[in-house]
Amino acid sequence: MARMTSHFITPRAVPCLLARWPQRLMFIGALTGAMLTGCTTPPRPPATATTLATEVTFPLTTAWFEGGLVQYISTDVSDAAMARAKDMNFVPGLAAALKPGQPSLVERIYVFPDGSQRNVLPSMPDPVGYASTDKSYSPLWHLHAVAWQAGRTHRELRSEEQILDAVEQGDVTLTPLRIVANCSVVYSAKGGLLPGTRLGYRPPSP
Repeated sequence: MARMTSHFITPRAVPCLLARWPQRLMFIGALTGAMLTGCTTPPRPPATATTLATEVTFPLTTAWFEGGLVQYISTDVSDAAMARAKDMNFVPGLAAALKPGQPSLVERIYVFPDGSQRNVLPSMPDPVGYASTDKSYSPLWHLHAVAWQAGRTHRELRSEEQILDAVEQGDVTLTPLRIVANCSVVYSAKGGLLPGTRLGYRPPSP
């Protein structure tokens, strides 16, 4: 089925793709191996030139892929307002990856400006990690805004195919934005967990 697009809108009209953290899951990327030292963990010294941190924490975003849930981290984006709002690296050069009509490493991500549902991915590593065989997956994502037409019945769209079908039926509009984000899928029920990482949970703030 051919992909469809509609009119361009300003990137600032679209909320950050990191807006949905329903359980505030946290991703801990283990940069080096660690050994258990007992029941209690001694306080860590401050980072210096000779004492560096061995782990880093990122917030996770949960999205849909072919009806299943996946989780990803987001680090860089080409839009200044989005970068400022969610503490991401501002990398305007990422937008240069958008080359209409030419081969590109950029993949789509479908976002919903009204916050009505989770984002939707068209591809993911399968399985997650070095053994992936999905050659279409890329961590560089071109944002496409999905908006429901007035008078249409809203429903959860959980795959790219469902979104494109909804476009053909006139239920939603699809608008490409000149925004590229660098995001990596780290977990899915289907593809597993990125090797060398672990998942944790942070309770909601009171």
